[in-house]
Amino acid sequence: FFNDNAELKERFKDVIINHFKKDGGKQSVEVDIKYPNDGISKLIGLFGFEDFFNQLPEDLKTFEFEYLPSGYGNNKDIAKPELDIPSEISRFKNLTHLYLNKCVRSLPDSIGDLPKLQILALPGNQGVKIPDSVSKLIDNGLMVLLIADTGLSVEDLPQSVQDAIKRREEKMLEDPNNPFVLITQ
Repeated sequence: FFNDNAELKERFKDVIINHFKKDGGKQSVEVDIKYPNDGISKLIGLFGFEDFFNQLPEDLKTFEFEYLPSGYGNNKDIAKPELDIPSEISRFKNLTHLYLNKCVRSLPDSIGDLPKLQILALPGNQGVKIPDSVSKLIDNGLMVLLIADTGLSVEDLPQSVQDAIKRREEKMLEDPNNPFVLITQ
């Protein structure tokens, strides 16, 4: 309906967006999207991922986007999203968990500018390229890098990322309370 009536879509945009905010009108700092089956997916379908992404609060802590091709009606026929994560992801300085399952085409180099990121999970993202800047995340305390079902092995990662993994493994020998796990399968 809204796609066929653009003027109404814009008029109701704030109403629709506010529908997905928590009590008190503030967006949650934890976003969990089960695409295309949940309400947030409908918002993304109406206004696009980039517009949705720009609406996220600066103090975002957890961002999960998972493609689940099942559910009501014809959702199982909706194409798998191929998102280009915007470089503005670096504005989320409190982000600790980033889980992107079967939905990402590319990650920006600015992903390395997330100082509190502990988990970077990219399962099922065939063909995704890991930016060199992920080495900064590993050096700064990333605890989990999950690249299972991406077609990537350690040897496919940029040399800077491979070197950072080696440094973290050496540090773990000295301090086992500083864990790092790479999951490739």
